[in-house]
Amino acid sequence: MRPCSSPGRSCRAPSWCGALSVLLCAIGLGGRATCDASDSSLAALAPDQVATCPCEPACDEVWVISTRAMGDRPSGSCLCRPQLCYERYDGCGEWHASNACDYFCRQHEFAVTVVYVHGNRQRDCEAREQGVAVYRQLRRCCPTSCPIRFVIWSWPSEPIPASYRIVHDVRVKYGRTATQSYLLARWLGRTCPDTRISLVGYSYGARVIVGALHLLGGGCLEGRRLPDGCCRTHCLDVVLWAAATENAWLAAGFPHQCALRVVDQMLITVNRHDPVLRRFRRCILRARHRALGLTGTRGALCGCGGCGGICELDVTCLVGRRHHWRKYACSPTILWHTALVAIGRP
Repeated sequence: MRPCSSPGRSCRAPSWCGALSVLLCAIGLGGRATCDASDSSLAALAPDQVATCPCEPACDEVWVISTRAMGDRPSGSCLCRPQLCYERYDGCGEWHASNACDYFCRQHEFAVTVVYVHGNRQRDCEAREQGVAVYRQLRRCCPTSCPIRFVIWSWPSEPIPASYRIVHDVRVKYGRTATQSYLLARWLGRTCPDTRISLVGYSYGARVIVGALHLLGGGCLEGRRLPDGCCRTHCLDVVLWAAATENAWLAAGFPHQCALRVVDQMLITVNRHDPVLRRFRRCILRARHRALGLTGTRGALCGCGGCGGICELDVTCLVGRRHHWRKYACSPTILWHTALVAIGRP
């Protein structure tokens, strides 16, 4: 385990965030985050300007693969034959229906496929906007000439109607992540072993990714295993932003112990002042450990095979007392490290 050296200056996280800000942030209504002042190289790109960036390079592709049509509790038969919805972005604001054959037939044309998994309380349209914004920020940070394919994994995380208790919403979505991990793992198992895959997940999206890695590594998650032939032999690169999953579960003897078998590089951001992750253990009744995005692994992986490729990046001074994906997508320090793992050097 090693900490990442960050090009951003060290600073103390802001202390002015009051109870109201924490509450609004927790329910996803805390407003748009602004780019951190210490990250000046992208500070000119305000969050509401992200969607107006120039169109994607002609060689790139942006897709959304959605599991929402399967419902929040798909049956066993649906899981055996997942019906995923494929749509391709044209770069000008329109999405066009497609299919799995069209997607998989050209997977060799791209240097890397980056799969982004969003967090909780995101409607489908919001997940698409978020994914396109993250793609454009990564492309701006890493202008490599190699073509990349960016996939937005859209899962049923929309706010529960009439759910005035945010804790109830958080617990329900926690229970959905294992099913999404299984669906993501099955889909990743269909990709060609020679295709380079990178995974980027935010909040519960990070939990979905870690569960999928565990299944791809041959593990069992809530009684489910992947069919024969779906486990990957080639390793993946992984970035976890504000990971809302238990900090010890990657270690031997815990539910995600097989995840590191299929990981080449893993970047974990750590924000010690995240107001939502601070409440993770209290909100999730089954959680006996603190959130990975709040504390990091805390040495739980020492002596575990495969932990040499794990890097923890302390972003406390960059993100502060916020739990919002834009704080990560608008920080050039975080983006630089993310692009280095997910895409590679220009």
